[in-house]
Amino acid sequence: MALSGYWLLDSLDIYDTYGAMIARGGYADLLKSPKRKPSLFNNWPEENGLEIDLDNPTFEEMEVSIPFYMVGDKPDFFANHKAFFDKIKGPGLMSLQVNPLEKTFMLYYKNTNNLSLFQGGARYVAAFTLVMGISDIIDTPAPVVGVGYMSIGTTFVIN
Repeated sequence: MALSGYWLLDSLDIYDTYGAMIARGGYADLLKSPKRKPSLFNNWPEENGLEIDLDNPTFEEMEVSIPFYMVGDKPDFFANHKAFFDKIKGPGLMSLQVNPLEKTFMLYYKNTNNLSLFQGGARYVAAFTLVMGISDIIDTPAPVVGVGYMSIGTTFVIN
């Protein structure tokens, strides 16, 4: 299964560079809309209802949980795992370009949940969920690629 070209982290292909991929269903949180912040309003005593300023809506911070898999052979797996998390936890915003969605998400790291590690011989597979804050979402026309994901509950055959 060719998984190159689906996801770019600061212009680096995360599958080719780190052996990482977004799991099936991982786009769900990326597609949700943020909660709207309350708008300015006036409650005039001589008028019914509220006069609400809807000209410039603003929104709450958006937090997303993105399930990932990372695969590789020892010792590359551990070097890639360290490099990936060093990048994710680094200073400033990072861009995650998701080509199947034709969007780039400006993210910052918040937490890692549900880390599981599987081993078969020299082959390793890690499953984890990154909790990220979204600063901005940018439409980015992307090259046409198929749907890329690995299903949670996938049986891995490790020789």
